[in-house]
Amino acid sequence: MNQQLRLLRKANAVTLAHPHPRPRPQRLQRNSLFFTVARHLITVPNMSDKRVSQYSNPTSAPKYDIVIVGAGVAGLSTAYHILTKRPTTKVLILEAKDRVGGRVHSHPVGDGAVDLGASIIHGVQGNPIMDLAQKLGLPYKQSTMNMRVIRPDGSVLPLETVLKFASRAFGTFFEWLPAISQEGADVPAESESVADRMFSKDSPLYGEGDSETREEEMEMARNSARAFQGWTGAPLDYVSLKWWSFGQDTTGGDAVLVDGYRPIIQWLTSKVQQLGAVITLESPVTDIITEEENGVSIAVSAGTESGQTINYEADYAVVTLPLGVLKYSPPTFNPPLPIRRLMSIEKLGFGLLNKVVLIYDSAWWAGLGAGGSEGEGDETGEVAVNILLPSKEDPTRLLGPSRGRPSGKHAPLPGEFPVRSPEYLKKNPNSLMIFNVHSQGGIPALAIFMGGEWGDRMELCSEEETKEWADKVVKDYFGKSLMKSIPSPTKVIRTTWRTDKYAHGSYSYIPVTPEDEHGKGASPIDQLELSRTLWGRLFWAGEHTELNQFASVHGAWTSGVREAEKVL
Repeated sequence: MNQQLRLLRKANAVTLAHPHPRPRPQRLQRNSLFFTVARHLITVPNMSDKRVSQYSNPTSAPKYDIVIVGAGVAGLSTAYHILTKRPTTKVLILEAKDRVGGRVHSHPVGDGAVDLGASIIHGVQGNPIMDLAQKLGLPYKQSTMNMRVIRPDGSVLPLETVLKFASRAFGTFFEWLPAISQEGADVPAESESVADRMFSKDSPLYGEGDSETREEEMEMARNSARAFQGWTGAPLDYVSLKWWSFGQDTTGGDAVLVDGYRPIIQWLTSKVQQLGAVITLESPVTDIITEEENGVSIAVSAGTESGQTINYEADYAVVTLPLGVLKYSPPTFNPPLPIRRLMSIEKLGFGLLNKVVLIYDSAWWAGLGAGGSEGEGDETGEVAVNILLPSKEDPTRLLGPSRGRPSGKHAPLPGEFPVRSPEYLKKNPNSLMIFNVHSQGGIPALAIFMGGEWGDRMELCSEEETKEWADKVVKDYFGKSLMKSIPSPTKVIRTTWRTDKYAHGSYSYIPVTPEDEHGKGASPIDQLELSRTLWGRLFWAGEHTELNQFASVHGAWTSGVREAEKVL
């Protein structure tokens, strides 16, 4: 058993002598859910008692039928679906942060907002988030294949060339690899990664022919394909080929909401509050205690920096904590989580996507099309995605402020991807994706996407180092391309999802299994395990629990619907 599992077991108070003890704290009452949360100590009747206490002083509170841990999309979805079907249910949502939304977070900019977390609706057909957006009348734009690709000298690739190599890259990633993985004659080995086939000699990524530009096209394809770790949240050589695209997910292309995800979260929050849910912010849960005696009692304890506590009771709890929190800073479960649950938490991977957002007084790039001329983008004349190609002379420049290496000595971050050697980084350069936020909703901003290991390295750099690097890269590439001086941003915002102690990353993935651990690796069974109800009273939701739609906002939403149905 490795060190990580030992730490998980210690955090969850696991004992070999008594793998499933049934502690009976004196404060617990039968058939009640007992919660300890910051600031005050209260005791609330259980669900069978139909009386409702009122707040008359700091040490009293109404009872709750259900407590939901986490006010992200999964938690809000759970509350919404419970309350729309059973409006009399008394629901409390405990959120550690000072805001709702979890890994969906929109930063206000002028009259709009920039999405610092999730920003794309993946697959518009059969997507509950898309259905909700249309129900609310929210404007959206569907994505296209148009993008601007800029060489280090500032020259822009012709649109015809861009479409050709982009089609191969996307086709290989989203069509050929899934066919190999799920429909091929042979089942891929557990140790085979997405990168192994993506960059193999027979990969359609490289196309055919012996044109003079073939070598350049192949290099562009490789560099751009490596940047897909912004999609997976992990380097492609960490992602399992065997389980690539095994699920039945949404289809129909992607879309972005013109005003970002903010209206969705605002509506959902307002709706659950109107239906009677209580949302308590800045209440990090530290203990979840279950007493099973003539039924199951669950206690959740949450403390603040001041050390004060409040205790809540309810009959059921729904845990929607991110997989990263369950892996690296979980609350103490008593009874401890079963070993099977701990092993599934350990085996699944938790990836990362960070952003560096540069906000300007005006969108000086507006109107430039895919080929570098006017009017070749979408209906606004703009292209949403800019791809910067690395140079042969300086191949690591686009890997972040520290060029893909650690910025000084530091303790490893929880979940951080291992550091590559300088030789590897030089031989495997990456393109850099810059999203044109202005094309989405008119906000004059550019968002640099830093996925997987490059997101990790960037978090270890200072704010000033990150700002200076991003500003110089944009000025250099776009300045040469437009042949004019580029202004500095008025504000730079960067995300740090890995060091966020209430996230420890962005979304889940299924990692490859080392050859010497054959048969012991992660699989969809682990996702099913994470969705399994414990002791009849402790329910689990979150994107990492959704077999078919993990690593997405709609997966989090669907998991909330699933658990609401179980509770009801």
